[in-house]
Amino acid sequence: MIFSIRQVSIMPGQVAAARAFAAEITEYVKGAHKLEFELLRPISGNPHRVAWLGRYASLAAYEEAMNKLVADKRFADLSAKTAGIWVPGSMHDDIWQG
Repeated sequence: MIFSIRQVSIMPGQVAAARAFAAEITEYVKGAHKLEFELLRPISGNPHRVAWLGRYASLAAYEEAMNKLVADKRFADLSAKTAGIWVPGSMHDDIWQG
């Protein structure tokens, strides 16, 4: 099993907009791409963050899913909404094996 985790910090004053966007894109990815994809919020540490957790059967399945997302115009349009929501340079991706 492969797990991908994307974490990003929220700009001051943008928590409501960030959480609304995060929920919207999570539901889109789950529905349109049929992926195991969850939105996470911290319960300790910096509360101005969100993260997404994706589960994939293999690295090949992860790569296939990422290629589909990159080619998805609706996903790109949704992602364009994030200008001013995320702290520049704060997005961090990890891939784990379980």
